[in-house]
Amino acid sequence: FLADAAAGRDLAGGQAFEEAQQERVAVRFGNLGEGVVEMRGDALPGGVVVGRRGLHGGGLEFAGAAEINVTAKQWLYLFKHPDGRSEINELHVPVGKAVKFIMTSPDVIHGFYLPEFRVKQDIVPGSYNYLWVEPDRAGRFDIYCTQYCGTGHSTMRAVMVVMSPEDYEHWSSAEEKPGTLS
Repeated sequence: FLADAAAGRDLAGGQAFEEAQQERVAVRFGNLGEGVVEMRGDALPGGVVVGRRGLHGGGLEFAGAAEINVTAKQWLYLFKHPDGRSEINELHVPVGKAVKFIMTSPDVIHGFYLPEFRVKQDIVPGSYNYLWVEPDRAGRFDIYCTQYCGTGHSTMRAVMVVMSPEDYEHWSSAEEKPGTLS
């Protein structure tokens, strides 16, 4: 089946399934110090990834990825940008720029699930977990907590806003900078 899918044939008639809207994906995830699992290839309907997968050292990452610190706590996500700006339950990133999420929790286990990117990572208290994504289109993408984290779990949601580079530059220059009163 996977050989047929990789060759672009469906099982019913051997025809290419152009209407399947294959997506190119590159995802890396893991725990700091424990290595990285890398998956690259074509995503087929149903979330099957056809491509290669391997274990690499923790130093391998998308070149030039922006590091976003994520603190998941009852019942919100706090995002901290490299320049010190912070956002709660909403994260702005530019399209075409790789993002490395460095995630931790001060209280209980949380989940970080971006269904549109087909990535999920548990966030464990007392450790740092990380995940990379490289958004290839603009839009608003939901982030869900996938681990029951207490009575407010059902409200623990966030959104990743992927913007064109020009819009992101305008947004970031208009945002309040740390240490200012504006």
